[in-house]
Order: sequence, then C-alpha cells, then structure tokens
Amino acid sequence: MATTSRLTKETFLNEMGEFTWDFGHLFVIQTRFGMFVWSDPGYGGDNTVRPYEGRFKDFFYPYGRDKGIHNIGTYCGKDIILLEKPFGRD
Repeated sequence: MATTSRLTKETFLNEMGEFTWDFGHLFVIQTRFGMFVWSDPGYGGDNTVRPYEGRFKDFFYPYGRDKGIHNIGTYCGKDIILLEKPFGRD
C-alpha cells in the first residue's frame, strides 16, 4: 500500500517510477513505495500526486498505455503537489 506519511517530496522526486497513462489526465506511477496517481497539468490535471490503494488492473479497466520507467522529478517536474489523502477518497 502506498503512503506519503514518511515520504518526503524530495525523496519522491528522486525516485524511479513506472508510468502508465489512462488516456486522460491521470498517470499511475509504480514505485518501491507503492502506487501513486499523478494528475498531469499538461492534460488539464492539477499536478497532484496521491497514493493509490487499489489494484492496478482495476484502475486501468480495460486498458492503459505504458509510458516507461522514468525519474519522477524529471518526468513530472519539480512542482508536483504530494498529498497524503489516497486517490479516490474525496
């Protein structure tokens, strides 16, 4: 399960992550700290990153697009907003 309670923004930005796109403004980032959802401002999102507690296959039903493994700070930029509240719990 992903958590940001002990994860600093600096540590997160330096982490490598496997990115999968939902063909909208959301990306799931799989890391050693768990899964996170990034709302990409380049596609109309708000640049937040939230932990994702669900299953990968449930998020991408029926499919998502693999965008590769990248340094999170390089791919997302340094201005992300790292939130503790899990994605989908609004």
